[in-house]
Amino acid sequence: MLGNQEASAKIKALVNSAVVLPLTIPWLIMGLSLLLLLKSLGLDRNFLMLLIGHVIISLPYAVLVISARMQDMDKSVQEASYSLGANEWTTFIRVIFPMISPAMLAGGFMAFMVSFDNFVLSYFLIPTGTTTLPIEIYSSIKFGFTPEINAISTIILVLSLLVISIIAAIMGSSLKNFFR
Repeated sequence: MLGNQEASAKIKALVNSAVVLPLTIPWLIMGLSLLLLLKSLGLDRNFLMLLIGHVIISLPYAVLVISARMQDMDKSVQEASYSLGANEWTTFIRVIFPMISPAMLAGGFMAFMVSFDNFVLSYFLIPTGTTTLPIEIYSSIKFGFTPEINAISTIILVLSLLVISIIAAIMGSSLKNFFR
């Protein structure tokens, strides 16, 4: 039994290291490495590689937020669900998911913001003829600030504040209901 615990602890440490590894690699190195991988495989830059690159760099943020919430969860609530006759699926849907949903929302938002903000990886992996908003903004700023860039920046700022306010309101109301 002890050997299984040691093995599962080693596997858990390995998985945690693999998840956190992209946080330790600079985005410039990550983008260049993925571009070199594409070229060595004889592939052109494509949307799938752009998507994979963004998942690689943003997934650790979501995983860390969600796993921190899961570690802080009170296991007695889950055990109480089982003792009241709920199966694993019902326990997940009615007990675990509502407890981790704020963390999933926060982790998803963080992952989106990291991906949206990542100019370097997009610059290396974007297919020819395609553009993302950060690349479009960068391309426009090279020639000076224009009213369009100012408007886009204002819209991004307002939308970010709106999303943060909505998430705070949702999480605030769910926390109030949770502690009642």
